[in-house]
Amino acid sequence: MIVITLTSCPPKLRGDLSKWLCEINTGVYVGNLSARVRDELWLRVCENLDKGKATMVYSSNNEQHLEFCVHNGEWIPTDFDGITLMKRPLAKPIEKENKPEYYSKAGNWYRGISRRKAKLSVLQSQPEVEVTLAESSQCSEEKNESPKIIGQEKPTISSKKQVTNSYVIIDIETTGLKAAEDEIIELAALKIIDGMETDSFSCLVQSEKKLPSPITQLTGITQELLDSQGKKLQLGLKDFLDFIGEEKIICHNLSFDMTFLQKACRKFGYPVIKNLSEDTVKIARKKIEDVSDYKLATLASYFGFEAQKHRALEDCRLLFKVYKKMI
Repeated sequence: MIVITLTSCPPKLRGDLSKWLCEINTGVYVGNLSARVRDELWLRVCENLDKGKATMVYSSNNEQHLEFCVHNGEWIPTDFDGITLMKRPLAKPIEKENKPEYYSKAGNWYRGISRRKAKLSVLQSQPEVEVTLAESSQCSEEKNESPKIIGQEKPTISSKKQVTNSYVIIDIETTGLKAAEDEIIELAALKIIDGMETDSFSCLVQSEKKLPSPITQLTGITQELLDSQGKKLQLGLKDFLDFIGEEKIICHNLSFDMTFLQKACRKFGYPVIKNLSEDTVKIARKKIEDVSDYKLATLASYFGFEAQKHRALEDCRLLFKVYKKMI
């Protein structure tokens, strides 16, 4: 059993949900789905719901017999001794409105005189400034502007902060293609600022199941390597999320990686990844036609780059080269 509630749902997303679930009220969808379809559907909700809020509750084989996840909500699922509770933000104190003060014409005139007297008392303490109350009053009344002060320099305008073009390139390695059954075994990311690699992240992740031999042949990652150098997924994922922060994400076949990452975030109670993102597969399909497929190795060969061993960090660097050629 699965229940999804939405607010400010766009028509496109409503049509996608109606294919799999029954809308029993405005923004309330119910039905029975497999774990794989459920994860894919929730990922689609997170990608297409920009301004609205979403909540999903589904049956699970745990102590509570249910799990839930939220998108764009202020309440956050938090693990508390093995039980998932909702963390609510503290209520903010109501700030008093700063209403403008209104005075009569006479009041404004007297307030102006008192301001000029206070200003002149400060200026007269400076030897290079010579100005009288009468001159300042005449200047202000005739020209309706503040008196010109001899020896006072005009303030300089600070230059605008230079805008930098920054993003992160991410990639993961998994034990298979099904997010509901398979596991993440490697996380990697590159931080790019103004077209230059400035930092990198790479982390092997211990798997609960035995590593399939085809994955070892493809990546060169062995079970012994994971056992000796790998981290627990919860720790590795936290370091990965801290590294990417709120930067824009560039990824090849984004939906595949995000399905695994979002599932892991929900499992450990981490916030759902809502960074701006761009899929290089979609870019390649728009700009390149004379290739047999849009795999990263194929695109790299198309641009004259040699594909290295199929590891997450090496794939990030290869994707960086391909991405620069396509933008």
